[in-house]
Amino acid sequence: MLATAINKILVAVGASLALAACSHTPPAWQPMGDFEVTCHMDKAVAKDSATLLLADDNYGRLRLLGGQRIDSAGTFTFRGQTSGEHVAVLRFSGEKRPFCFVLGPGATSIVIDKSRVVVTGSSQNHDYIACIKAVRELQRQRRSNFAAYCKEAADSTLNAAKENRYQLTDHRLADSIQSVCLAGINAGTPAAKLIGERCMRLLTPDNLKRVAAAKPSVH
Repeated sequence: MLATAINKILVAVGASLALAACSHTPPAWQPMGDFEVTCHMDKAVAKDSATLLLADDNYGRLRLLGGQRIDSAGTFTFRGQTSGEHVAVLRFSGEKRPFCFVLGPGATSIVIDKSRVVVTGSSQNHDYIACIKAVRELQRQRRSNFAAYCKEAADSTLNAAKENRYQLTDHRLADSIQSVCLAGINAGTPAAKLIGERCMRLLTPDNLKRVAAAKPSVH
């Protein structure tokens, strides 16, 4: 299903207004620029139609940019104008969860198949994906460290020195996850909003107090 593919690479958030909940101070006025969003969907996940919306930072809401029928090849294109880069949302017919990315002036390409989603056309999308991948890798290493600890404990090969090493590794990885998440959320960019939607729940109470994006909230 489309939602499964999206969840593997880019977060599929639910609530519309949540996208603007982590809004920073609105940027200075920027001139309008032309954009073009072209999306190709594999036949296995293709839908009938798609709607494009833009997160309005000034008013904390989603603004409708238009809708398109998806052709028999699984391709559709949106064209219009936008000022600077903003979080954008694609809603597909028959899917409850939207697909989010960063839209700005210029060309954006989105390719969706059963196992991955590839977005090109903005460094913000690269920053978002890179942050999520970094967090996932650190989480994988932490799980692997814990599994190794449990195995040695079960085999009765664990000693005090090894246990201390496993604990230090776990603390280091946990701290790294906190640092990566906090830096991504506090970057003050459109990508930071998407990172916040995915990573805010991973922060400790102390680090939540350090999240600049948490103020003000529109909830």
